[in-house]
Amino acid sequence: MNQILDAVRAGRASLLPLLIKRLTLPERRALLPELTALRKEVRDWDWARRREHGGVASALLVAGAGCHTGAAAAAAWIGSRDLAEGARPGAAPGGPACSPCSATASPPGWATSPTASPPAPSPSGTTTR
Repeated sequence: MNQILDAVRAGRASLLPLLIKRLTLPERRALLPELTALRKEVRDWDWARRREHGGVASALLVAGAGCHTGAAAAAAWIGSRDLAEGARPGAAPGGPACSPCSATASPPGWATSPTASPPAPSPSGTTTR
């Protein structure tokens, strides 16, 4: 798990999806306290340090989104103002900095929208997805 924290601290967001994909759900959850502590540390950085280490915020976006095991928690992490402000200039939350997150494995039904339309019935009358 230190590889993930090392990649985040180095601002290497592109490495994170592969590293996170190898983890089990409990291992991902176990990383969250350390990622949260780093997030608090980054929040206290002055603007000069944020500019100098801007990749750390983008890497935190990817790592946090990949390690949260629920959709709402991942969305809250991605949409957080403190990480979006330190992400790459011009990168919106959930934009290019986070697109690698889709490569991480998620539990079945994780991305299912509660507002999605119901499945269409098949000609035989049974419902299929």
